[in-house]
Amino acid sequence: MLSNIFQALESLGLTAQKRAIHIQFSNQNLNTQVFLQRIDGQQQLNAGVKAELICLSTNAAIPLKQFIGSQVAIDTVTDQGQLTRVTGIITQALQGQSDGSLTLYKLTLEDPTALWKQRRNSRVFMNKSVRDVVEIIFKEWQQKSPLFASSLTLDLSGLSQDYDIRPFIMQSNESDYDFLTRLLRSEGINWLIDEAAHTVPLSSAAIQAQKLRLIDDNSQYQALDRRQIRYHRSSATEQYDSMTSLIGQRTLQPSSVHVQRWQADALEQEEGAGSVQSTHKHSEQHDNASLGLEQAWHFSPAWMQDLNGEDGATQSGNAQIEKLNQNLGQYYDLQSKQFIAHTTVRDTHVGYWFELAEHPEIDQHSGADKEFLITGKNFYNQNNLPKDMNQQINQLLAQSNWQPTQYNNAEERQANHLTLQRRNIKTVPEYHPLQHRPAASPQRAKVVGPSGEEIHVDEWGRIKVRFLFTRNDDHSHDGGAGTNDNDTDSAWVDVLTPWAGEGYGARFLPRIDEIVVIDFFDGNIDRPFVVGRIHEAQRSPTKFDNSGKLPDTKKLAGIKSKEYQGEGYNQLRFDDTTGQISAQLQSSHAASQLNLGKLSHPKATAESEDRGEGFELRTDQWGAVRTGEGLLLSTHKQDQAKGEHLDAQPAKQQLEGSQSNAKALSEVAKNQQTDEIESLDQLKEFAEQIQEKIAQFKKSLLLLNSPAGIGVSTNEDIHLSADRQINQFAGDSINLSTQKNLITHAQNRISVFAAQNGIKQVAAKGKFEVQAQGDGMDLLAKQGIQIISTEGRIEITSPKEIVITAGGSQIKLDGSGIFPTTGGKFEVKAGQHMFVGGQSVSAKLPYLPKSDVKSTENKSYLIDSSTGRILANRKYRLIDPFLGTEIQGQSDSEGLIDSLKPEMLLEILPISGKKYQDSLKSLPKTIIEPQAAGKEEKGKVLKAKDLASSEQVIAAAIKKHPELKDYINKMKADGYQLDSLPIVPTGSRLIEPKRLLVMAPNTGRSSYKYLNLFAPSETTFHTTIKMMIDGKYLPSQYFYVFAHGNTSLMLGTNGRSFVDKNKNVTIMQFIERLKSEGYSEEQTLVLVSCNTGNGLAPIAEILSKQEGIGTVYAPTSLGWYYSTLPDVRVYARFKKSATERKAEPRLSGHMRIFNGAETIKT
Repeated sequence: MLSNIFQALESLGLTAQKRAIHIQFSNQNLNTQVFLQRIDGQQQLNAGVKAELICLSTNAAIPLKQFIGSQVAIDTVTDQGQLTRVTGIITQALQGQSDGSLTLYKLTLEDPTALWKQRRNSRVFMNKSVRDVVEIIFKEWQQKSPLFASSLTLDLSGLSQDYDIRPFIMQSNESDYDFLTRLLRSEGINWLIDEAAHTVPLSSAAIQAQKLRLIDDNSQYQALDRRQIRYHRSSATEQYDSMTSLIGQRTLQPSSVHVQRWQADALEQEEGAGSVQSTHKHSEQHDNASLGLEQAWHFSPAWMQDLNGEDGATQSGNAQIEKLNQNLGQYYDLQSKQFIAHTTVRDTHVGYWFELAEHPEIDQHSGADKEFLITGKNFYNQNNLPKDMNQQINQLLAQSNWQPTQYNNAEERQANHLTLQRRNIKTVPEYHPLQHRPAASPQRAKVVGPSGEEIHVDEWGRIKVRFLFTRNDDHSHDGGAGTNDNDTDSAWVDVLTPWAGEGYGARFLPRIDEIVVIDFFDGNIDRPFVVGRIHEAQRSPTKFDNSGKLPDTKKLAGIKSKEYQGEGYNQLRFDDTTGQISAQLQSSHAASQLNLGKLSHPKATAESEDRGEGFELRTDQWGAVRTGEGLLLSTHKQDQAKGEHLDAQPAKQQLEGSQSNAKALSEVAKNQQTDEIESLDQLKEFAEQIQEKIAQFKKSLLLLNSPAGIGVSTNEDIHLSADRQINQFAGDSINLSTQKNLITHAQNRISVFAAQNGIKQVAAKGKFEVQAQGDGMDLLAKQGIQIISTEGRIEITSPKEIVITAGGSQIKLDGSGIFPTTGGKFEVKAGQHMFVGGQSVSAKLPYLPKSDVKSTENKSYLIDSSTGRILANRKYRLIDPFLGTEIQGQSDSEGLIDSLKPEMLLEILPISGKKYQDSLKSLPKTIIEPQAAGKEEKGKVLKAKDLASSEQVIAAAIKKHPELKDYINKMKADGYQLDSLPIVPTGSRLIEPKRLLVMAPNTGRSSYKYLNLFAPSETTFHTTIKMMIDGKYLPSQYFYVFAHGNTSLMLGTNGRSFVDKNKNVTIMQFIERLKSEGYSEEQTLVLVSCNTGNGLAPIAEILSKQEGIGTVYAPTSLGWYYSTLPDVRVYARFKKSATERKAEPRLSGHMRIFNGAETIKT
């Protein structure tokens, strides 16, 4: 038996020249052992090539693995004697029956994209178009698979359109084939497997790689080499190949398409042009509108690119909807009419067109209607073997249970069926949005962000995540984006929140390294969103009060946050423990808490010790309670909160009772001709402010009320103050007791009245003094008056006269003498009577001080809130925010001003007339860490974390360094305005002016261009810029715009223009002015200005976002002033005049820089 199949066939007269089909393997060992008997194959546009090969061999022991992965070329002899070639890769090999002389082998040939079906992967792509993704994966296959690299090339010449840059694309448990083809389908891109050369000179010609051609326009399809195919009846004696039958077919398809989706940035359902009617007429009986066969598609939401446009993604909008609508409609039109042709033409190729000739019906058409594009081909061919050998092969086929896949015509050794469409009908691949996509189910992801951040979100609260399936090797093409564990790993991902209103709702932003659960809008794998977070492994569930763990604390519920880059927390805790139910709102700072219910100590286990019942509002530091309409503090019971919350009737009744009692006593006092109580009407008015029916106050009162007493206690002082009256009423006694002095002052008078049991004043020790320093003194008693000294003497002294009168008798003493007068007996009893010469006595009278007390009623002291010092002779301004009026005044020598209404705004004016801030609370961001601007040569965008608010940072810094407060006050006293870092324009980069200088290798003035908007009067700034321009310190690759905020440039209120010398100038006019100075849009603008903004900052945003012009922001008028503290920097701007700038780092010819007080001489 011959060992070589070809020797056996040649012995029968079947030489190579007489074979209809021939096979060549890249595995040379097979070329002499395997003979191709038959090929049955199919090829489709947007599908690929697949064929079944029946082969013969005299070797029954060929290892099947020798076939697998082998490249093959099938050459077919055409009617013109040429060899037309089909190539591919063997993906399956079967060994059939053997009769001892021949053995059957059945092989499956496929194009190289079949390899894509054998690799499944999950990965992400950011800011890529579909074309980009195809190229990336194709190059990876070429690098990783020599078989693929030698079998297939990528031809993109058929793409004539620009494709959207998508912010996010995910491959999810998909084969590369399914992934890439669904992307191509979604963009309406056709793919075609084509041969490098359709004809070869010899069957031994080298096997060349096939081409994967991507096509988006029918003009990219080429004509067959023969260009024309003749329509002719089938005949075995026919010399040339022809088309033997042509069958037209129509199918009813949708007559209109409507596509809609949610557009997040517009907050509306976007639907493009609405329902679009097909241009193809489906029926002679009915027009498309009356058919009503509408495909209404609701698609997943539009992709949302970076809100600042920094990702470079295409902005979503109607364009995508209209394109999708068009592609769907064109596919339905394509399917509505096709042709099925039976031909014997051996050199037809899918993706090529021809002109049909000699067809009785087609010939009646002209032009493009006679041209047909081949979109599909089913074909078979076989070698013509001797009859006995054919019988032998058929027996082996039957024994192997192998039947040809195509029908077998005894008269034809080869034929094909072609699927045709007219060439002018647009081709698009089928795209079913619900079928051509992977299954999307919830999965885990890790929150990521830039290094050093703990929370990284955009304006919508979206986050970046790393999908846990991503591998480093799959993402090396894009710098590792997807696996870097930072903000490059995904596009912005929406976060589901239980409440989202306009500026209100619930906000719990995921933090970096947390594990979140991702789901997908409408099941679209490219539209992820966060539905929640989970605790796993060492990431333990919430520990309230940093104590306990589950399941021990399972009865606790609530919310607990974590301090940003710190260890503090805030929490809302609900304790549902039986018998210990409570709620707590807490901030760990100063242990500030509101505790409600059955209070207990923090739970480390299921139970904890009780702390009390009711409520507790406490903090380790300061507290304040403020209400604008009134405040009631009461210990009157109101069980189960059944009454009104401001029910103050017990207090009102008690006040009204006190008023009645006080009024009755005041009437007694009036009858006794002493002073009435002036505040009775006020007390009545106060009680009337408490409304009964609606339980509210008519004025902003503070009312304390208790049925069992009120105690006020302190280890130091108690201060009671009122601009009007302080009233005390008691149904029993008012008792005053002090361990030292009881001192009472009154501006007008003091009146004391006892209605029944008298008045008693006793000085147990020390002198009892009663003085009327400005008027007389009356002592009046109904009964007797006793003046007694138990151990000393009694003196009655007057510089003028003393008169003693009783019962009609009188003794008068004055400077003239002593004059007794009586109508009765004058009796003198004495042991001796002596009358001597006259003598006058001088009495030493006590000194009575003069008092000119200035009334402070309706007055207020003007006080510096930062120092507590009373400001005398200081100008101030009062502003009424409701009326818009303004009053200016000046405090008197004692610092008093007229009292102001509560709603008035007070502004203290500096002595120099300049304004400055009087409280650290109102200062903008004042203290930041050193090196905040960074050291990068190309600048750095400052993020929110670099600009901490003054209240937080100052408080923390002063707590750490108490001496800092005095340092800040000293700076303010020296005339500095505490200020913030420059506002970095969105889309712009911040660069230190120092970097501009060190980057320039003495380029000289003539090598760069600039626009100088400095006012000549600003001599200091002008000199600085002139030094920069005349010197050789600026890089030449930039275009410079110099401006100063106090002079010529300011942004207008409409955000679209700036004001230049009192003239409105549009942004486009500004750009034209730049161009007139030699600016080209390829250059980066460097905006050199002071920190006041001066219009350049917002203009930089407009130039970047709307005009696409790159900008670098380089503020110059900034100064860093070091405190004596090693880790604190205070940033300020000097506000004094130029002649007083002795401490300012930037003098003439110098530039201030960000990181330190260092200067660079220009």
